[in-house]
Amino acid sequence: MSCTVVGWLSILDQSAFEAYRDAVPDTLTPYQGELLGRGVHADTLANEHELPAIHGIALLKFPSAEQAKAWAEGPEYQAILPVRNQGIRLSLNAFTI
Repeated sequence: MSCTVVGWLSILDQSAFEAYRDAVPDTLTPYQGELLGRGVHADTLANEHELPAIHGIALLKFPSAEQAKAWAEGPEYQAILPVRNQGIRLSLNAFTI
């Protein structure tokens, strides 16, 4: 069953965010992941969970939840965490489709 990962992000440092954003695609290849798209926040239509401000999202697709988890825990992605943590606050959520 395929897996879609949704990254909800709040930008802290634009230049660090851009460096992270540019590095992510290369981390996906070993796990058969693909970037489906990125989006910028347009409006909040409901916020019953009282989530913090979200500036954008990223959508990734993997063949399975196991491969999505392997990507998130893999050395390629782990190597870019310092720049990610400088540039954004992030929640990654995996959904099987």
